[in-house]
Amino acid sequence: MSDAAPLDVVGEGIANLIEAFFTAVRASPDLQDQEGRSAELVYELDQVVSTYLDEQGLSADAYQLIQQDVLNTIAHDLINQQDALDDCDVSFDADGNADPSAVVAAIDHHFDQLFIDDSFSEPLDPGYG
Repeated sequence: MSDAAPLDVVGEGIANLIEAFFTAVRASPDLQDQEGRSAELVYELDQVVSTYLDEQGLSADAYQLIQQDVLNTIAHDLINQQDALDDCDVSFDADGNADPSAVVAAIDHHFDQLFIDDSFSEPLDPGYG
């Protein structure tokens, strides 16, 4: 296993993880039903981050940092697109980390706009990794 710092996963790396996450969400038939959607979103994110760790040979210690970078980027993007997404309530702690459950709740709340509605086509900007 590599000792590479997980904080090296910025910009394009985070964008690729978000793209993989959104692709997995769009492909999952379990996410079409609103009941249990939040748990399924967490599962899909876990799978994407775990696969990335395996592919990069990173230790499990990097998991939380990489997952938080992905969630922070999604949170910032949702907030930046607040004109298109109403009621985007995501808070950040003193370290600038988004509350994971709030990000998942925001994704769940705006699921149709983010993943189904063709009228919402502005991609998330991975500029915050």
